[in-house]
Amino acid sequence: MGMLLVQVPVSAVSIDEERFPDRDTVHILEHLVHYCAKFDPLPAITVVVEDGKVQVIRGHKYLAAARALARSTIRAVVASPPSSEAVKEFLACKDVTVLDWGKD
Repeated sequence: MGMLLVQVPVSAVSIDEERFPDRDTVHILEHLVHYCAKFDPLPAITVVVEDGKVQVIRGHKYLAAARALARSTIRAVVASPPSSEAVKEFLACKDVTVLDWGKD
């Protein structure tokens, strides 16, 4: 199976710096917020879905920028196995949209 890309509410994604620290030392959040204010959608973040939680594992600063800009949704690549029960439950949520760019 290919990559699973979804659009999720920004509020549904949590940050756990202890388990999944932000390893991005290149971007400065304030500069990123200014840059991201100029376009939509923002670059996708990467998340894991475990025990009913959606946690960012890559793209922490883009998630923070989305929050700073009061964006309601953000695109996310799901790193968890799509066949897991946690992911199936997550995909069944009414405010989660699976994006399929392979079809017109």
